[in-house]
Amino acid sequence: MSKKRSNKQRKSKPQSPKNRPAAVHRYSAEDEEKKDNRKKLKIKGIIALVVAALVGGIGLLVNFLVF
Repeated sequence: MSKKRSNKQRKSKPQSPKNRPAAVHRYSAEDEEKKDNRKKLKIKGIIALVVAALVGGIGLLVNFLVF
């Protein structure tokens, strides 16, 4: 005998892309722009950290060589 599924179990099943309403637009153009800006800021931050590390490292080297 097959076990019947309750309504709760049926509802918790994830929707397939076919069943999703087409009117739901996940990202607008503004969201894409914000994402791009975040990426640019992240890259700038990483570059700033690398430059700061290099400057600090060179400063330490000079310090040890001179004194």
